[in-house]
Amino acid sequence: MPLAQAYLDCDENEETGELRQCKDHIEICGPVSGTYRIELSPIHRGKYSVEVSAESKRIPTDSAYDVTTSRAELRSEIGNQKSAVLLLRYSRETGTHITLTEDRHLANR
Repeated sequence: MPLAQAYLDCDENEETGELRQCKDHIEICGPVSGTYRIELSPIHRGKYSVEVSAESKRIPTDSAYDVTTSRAELRSEIGNQKSAVLLLRYSRETGTHITLTEDRHLANR
């Protein structure tokens, strides 16, 4: 992946110390156009959601900049010891939108 930073934010049960409702944040700085493979490796079975937002490169116009902002969201369920593989397609070109899909074929390998 190009230059990136990430952090994990979880709620903690004060009595047991158990982590829950975890949210992982990843920011990719200066992404390149292409397809990114994201593999989610579960600790235990459960539902998950992935939200992605992106912005195209800025193109100067007569009065401002032309830029395309897009979002994609995917919700699914993951089984024990079985990874989920997601494909994120991104383009820096103005006017294109990102797509996020689950690739069940790659997840079964």
